[in-house]
Amino acid sequence: MALSVRCVGFWEGFSAHEFFLPVLSLAAGEECVLVPSTEKADITLSSVFRNESRKATLRRLALKYLLGIESPERLADSVGERSALRVWFTGENVRPPLEGADVTLSFDRTEGNNFRVPLWWLLFPIEHETFRGPLPDVSRLGIEPKLSDALKGRPVTQAAPRKFAVGFFSNREPHRARLVEALAAVGQVDVYGSMSGRRVASKYPMASEYAFMVCPENDLYPGYVTEKAVEAWACGAIPLYFGLDRFGDLNPEALINADDFSSREKFVERVSTVWSDPALMADMRAKPILKSAPDISGLVGFLRTALKAKGLISEE
Repeated sequence: MALSVRCVGFWEGFSAHEFFLPVLSLAAGEECVLVPSTEKADITLSSVFRNESRKATLRRLALKYLLGIESPERLADSVGERSALRVWFTGENVRPPLEGADVTLSFDRTEGNNFRVPLWWLLFPIEHETFRGPLPDVSRLGIEPKLSDALKGRPVTQAAPRKFAVGFFSNREPHRARLVEALAAVGQVDVYGSMSGRRVASKYPMASEYAFMVCPENDLYPGYVTEKAVEAWACGAIPLYFGLDRFGDLNPEALINADDFSSREKFVERVSTVWSDPALMADMRAKPILKSAPDISGLVGFLRTALKAKGLISEE
């Protein structure tokens, strides 16, 4: 019998079909199916984003309960009290909660009830022999990154991009603005996204015209590595990154990390050197962006142990 999964508090456009449902299916040894967030489920997968539609649903159910037209069991199911396994995941720089979850998936070190799942893992769909989810939605990026290329590198046959650098920013962050301002000494940095009022449907078609993509993390925290550098690399650009890659997810030969330099001036100097050397630029673009693959087998074993502890699967 399939295990049911409900998702609560995720970002707009989130889909569990490419990563979480397959990995849970592998852990359970049977297919896991998605149910509405207000239904009772064997597994609740929750995150840290606000979900107004869910809040509205809970308010409606609470009102019906007070009016005597909704059962307390239905309300409890919606709040999540009756979910057998509570899995907490963050795509933001947020520490795992001390209570309210049985296991957590975060940017922090794998230990105890926490397993490290950096956000870039979700760029690479998981194949499962009995799970047939929809094709990955690549509309936001415009291209599906290939894990084999990200690990082994790729041939660079096209001519060096003629445009210098691009950035896609939703929020106005001070360190982003400072990076863009400093890089202007080397070349023009074109900025797109809601921050500039120039939105684009997908990053890839436009980003592929540039040599570099400015892609600093929103926050700086040891191990907080999101999808930004990997997406820049997938678009064919050299990532101009700023993050604390504590666990060595990213290949330093494939990007330029402002954190590696003693000053912003030295960072800009390195960018200028690469920009003025087509051979060096081509070599960096060909390098793999990742140093190791996602530890899916470790995550599957971690979740399998949690499912066994809750009695959702047998000990065999």
